[in-house]
Amino acid sequence: MTSKEYYYHIKKRLTLNHIVLAVAVFITVLGVWNTVQTLQRNFALQRQVNELDQQIAIAELETQTLALQQEYYKSDEYLELSARQYLGKVEPGEKVIILPKTQVAAKTPGRQAIRVQPSNLQLWNQFFFGS
Repeated sequence: MTSKEYYYHIKKRLTLNHIVLAVAVFITVLGVWNTVQTLQRNFALQRQVNELDQQIAIAELETQTLALQQEYYKSDEYLELSARQYLGKVEPGEKVIILPKTQVAAKTPGRQAIRVQPSNLQLWNQFFFGS
């Protein structure tokens, strides 16, 4: 193909309608691309907002728990229980029995329980057939 024929084909194909159509397609693609990016950014921001809301809810629950603990520590019931536990106080008519500490029997090295891990095939068999 010669340069004149090439120029003729380009001039024939390059009309005002084709240029307008190409510009419209380009603008549409840019609009769709911008919309997708905006949706992704909004999704990420919404995820951050949800995480922060969860952190706020957890902090509020912790605050409520600490407030309830503080009220419990100020109560007469806690004072009585802690006096009994740490100071050895008793109510009139109660008797305290102090038991000696027991020692756990030492394990004999010859008698140890050996746990056998089932094979992978046995685990799948249990999963599918319940046996």
